[in-house]
Amino acid sequence: MPTNLNNSDPAAPANSKNVTWQSGDWYLDAQGRTVRNASAYIPEFTGDSGSGGASGIVPAPAAGDAAAGKFLKADGTFAVPPGGSVGQNSRRSFAEFYDDFIAGLVGVATASIGALGWRAGGNGSDGKIQGEADHPGIYEFRSGSTNGNSRILWLDANAITARPFTALGSREWTAEFCVRFPENTSHFSILGFRDDTTAGSSPTEGIVFDSTDGGNWFARTKSGGSQTSTDTGIAKDADFHVFEIRSDGSGTITFHIDGAQVASHNANVPAGGQHPSVSIKTNTAAHRLAQFDYFYMNYSLTR
Repeated sequence: MPTNLNNSDPAAPANSKNVTWQSGDWYLDAQGRTVRNASAYIPEFTGDSGSGGASGIVPAPAAGDAAAGKFLKADGTFAVPPGGSVGQNSRRSFAEFYDDFIAGLVGVATASIGALGWRAGGNGSDGKIQGEADHPGIYEFRSGSTNGNSRILWLDANAITARPFTALGSREWTAEFCVRFPENTSHFSILGFRDDTTAGSSPTEGIVFDSTDGGNWFARTKSGGSQTSTDTGIAKDADFHVFEIRSDGSGTITFHIDGAQVASHNANVPAGGQHPSVSIKTNTAAHRLAQFDYFYMNYSLTR
């Protein structure tokens, strides 16, 4: 009778995976044979959270995932691909916005920054700077050099693209902000969606990332004077990063940095209109910079 359920002879086939065996004690069955029960457990699939995952049994999709066009992502969650469900090739069911800051005049007063018509406000100054190899269009703005000075770039209420950004918690959408803050100390930076355009402050209503003086990035949903806040554990640095915010259309907002989910909120999601924006405030007597590489957003709709 075999006593080793993990016998290595014969050799396992190429690319095979081990399973975990569990067995009970030997006993006599009804026919007088000496037997024991054994069970095999296949490892579960582990999604990638930054250091790689592991193969195994994939998680079960939830009810309605197929109808929503969701697919299993590398991080182990089911989601609709950016741009809408696969097979959703009718422009009647989704809209997309993109600005790489290659085109568009520098016109603060006329809301003509970039391709979408951004507006700048607050102290300091702004303008395009020379692009880099992997960042062809960069819009840079400065806070101003007096302690407390601030600058904001936002999509104005007169811009065509600002009008659809309402009831963000009840739509399915994805938004990306690729931004760099070259100085990593003595400033407050905030980006995402907000109900006002006050430079250098946290909004009353909003869905934002923010960081103070080089500390960790926080994810926040704010509504009616209350907020849900998560310390992402990601420290601010002086490199470009993609800050992504997603809505599942059912009231859950997820926050991602460079593709990795760092927070999930389903409370204090604002219902009113929101401005996509990036803002910076200096906490010292010197300029602080924000360099905006691109903005992208898609969201579902019914025409």
